[in-house]
Amino acid sequence: MAQPTIDSIPVAYTPPGGYDAFPTPVLAGCVEPIPDGAPAIGGWWQTVDVVVDGTSVPDHPGLNHVQRIEQAGDRVVVTGGGIIHDMRCDGTEANGVHDVAEFDKSTPIHVIATYEDGVHVLRPIGMDIEVKRWRDGEHMMWQYLGYTARLRRIGPRLEVALGDITAERVDAIVNAANETLLGGGGVDGAIHRAAGPELLAHCRTLGGCPTGQAKITPGFGLPARWVIHTVGPVWHGGAHGEAALLASCYRESLARADEVGATSIAFPAISTGVYGYPVALATQIAIGTIRNTTTKVELVRFVCFNDEAFSAYEAAVAD
Repeated sequence: MAQPTIDSIPVAYTPPGGYDAFPTPVLAGCVEPIPDGAPAIGGWWQTVDVVVDGTSVPDHPGLNHVQRIEQAGDRVVVTGGGIIHDMRCDGTEANGVHDVAEFDKSTPIHVIATYEDGVHVLRPIGMDIEVKRWRDGEHMMWQYLGYTARLRRIGPRLEVALGDITAERVDAIVNAANETLLGGGGVDGAIHRAAGPELLAHCRTLGGCPTGQAKITPGFGLPARWVIHTVGPVWHGGAHGEAALLASCYRESLARADEVGATSIAFPAISTGVYGYPVALATQIAIGTIRNTTTKVELVRFVCFNDEAFSAYEAAVAD
């Protein structure tokens, strides 16, 4: 599997008439860092306040608007209100938005996108307006068509802990397994020991699991009701699709959790142990994937096994 990059993924466009349900993420698996000074605006956001002429408007039609923003390198994909605007923030018309306007899903629109002093700026060609997004603490601000909106992140609440994942009292814990699902070292061995022999017996019936996929079993002797077994990639330098496979581990684990109605889940730092995945890169993928994945899970806790992983996850979650 080739490593996806912002250059290898085709530009996404709004489907005719817009979309009904949010489409799958465009930049899944892309891990290029955003430019220095660019605001970290990736994730799901919901409008919680709208201010017009200095006054909060409690019945403004823009309230509760939801948008998903994907961000990698200088590429940004904004999905919301039925439209998809895919752009490179390089200040050129050629690499800006060439799509349709949100209000009718049919009027052509061309937009130049840039990052300027910590602000994501959009300048529609032929229109005397600017659309701006920037971070204000844990919120994102959105200046658009005469109003300023405050948005909060939505999706699972993210927490970071340093400790033993087998002791977590959540609906499901994730096991960083190998393809046999028959136990091993590290987190895998610890989970099998804590769950008891019934877990191994059950895993023998599953026929293994490919890298990047996930399967679910009861938790048996664990405090968690479920164990989601996912197989992370071995690090081979980063040019062999490792990021796409690692992102898939998180998406597939959330999908298994949704299938059984689990609303709280604990993840280890998948692939960062003996599989050798660099902690800083793995952390970016974990946080970014979960923030861009639609799920009914309400709490995601990253349970780290050492101080390096804990510090990396704590910093990423706070961003």
